[in-house]
Amino acid sequence: MNFLLNMNVNRDMTAKLKGRGHICRHVGDIGMSRAKDIEIVAEAKRANEVIPHGSTLVRYRAPFVGRRDCFAIG
Repeated sequence: MNFLLNMNVNRDMTAKLKGRGHICRHVGDIGMSRAKDIEIVAEAKRANEVIPHGSTLVRYRAPFVGRRDCFAIG
């Protein structure tokens, strides 16, 4: 699974997810630390990534613009 971690997620989580075989980026590492939420969501859509939010993963898929798939993880 591909993750895009927002600023409210500790950067240490990036290494943990990568260690479990996931592709993971943190907004602070890609120059988006001051980006608005809508810009972060657009980047996640573009890169086919999920954004963890609490105990829910929100996945934005480009073929279904505006559609949101949620997966519980906790």
